[in-house]
Amino acid sequence: MNNSINSLGWLTLIIGAVIVYKWAKRKALGVVVLILAVIAVGAVSLKVRTSLWFETPAEAALFPADGTMIAAIEGQDSCCLITEQSRTEHQIHLLGKENNRYRLLAASEWNSENIQADDGMAVTILSVNGTPDCYAYGTFFEPAGRKIQITDTNGTVFQTISLLPAGSETAVLAYACVGPVNDGYGVQVAYTS
Repeated sequence: MNNSINSLGWLTLIIGAVIVYKWAKRKALGVVVLILAVIAVGAVSLKVRTSLWFETPAEAALFPADGTMIAAIEGQDSCCLITEQSRTEHQIHLLGKENNRYRLLAASEWNSENIQADDGMAVTILSVNGTPDCYAYGTFFEPAGRKIQITDTNGTVFQTISLLPAGSETAVLAYACVGPVNDGYGVQVAYTS
């Protein structure tokens, strides 16, 4: 689908250039028409991207990224996807959910806030506008021979994915659907043997 939108953009650009070349008598007018065509294609492709509906989160994951979906976290009215492009590169995508169908959310449809877990590591909170859904994720380090357990003040237990060894520790990506977040919200990190 991404390729068809890119192809549409190039096709429109080529057609616009041909029209300008054949029918525009002034170079300045031709340049203006070409610029307007490029802007129109960009606006249309953005609208197409945020109005496509998918049957499953896995189908939606194929649209924005070349990577592999490694987790889908279902909220009440939305879904959060984690895709892996490589062992060191992961992306987060938010989907709106309506009638058991999913669509990619535009950046204007959610908010992001960074907080610190009690061990000082950064945690990102994503809030989907108009829903009670909030998602939290962050990268933590798990010492060798110990298991990390991450919880929050709402009682949510985070899921983890091992990423890469980092010396005597392993980097892990922790994530969860955490529900509504208030001013006293916090994330706690504990280790078990």
